[in-house]
Amino acid sequence: MKPPLNFRHIRAFLAVVEKGGITKAAESLYRAQSAITRSIKSLESELGVPLFAFIPRQTRGRRAQKCKRENAADP
Repeated sequence: MKPPLNFRHIRAFLAVVEKGGITKAAESLYRAQSAITRSIKSLESELGVPLFAFIPRQTRGRRAQKCKRENAADP
């Protein structure tokens, strides 16, 4: 038997939607980012559907920085 939905998981989900990201949601709820991510993953598992598309910002940021450096080197 599956445990009932946890209110904390739902609150984390709503905060991510409202704040537009995990970092800001974590700050608003006074919780660690990892705790928010775990809550979202637990909720997704319970519901059986992905709620968000997790895209690492660091990968995008590194590519953008590389393009900036390459363009800056061009006269």
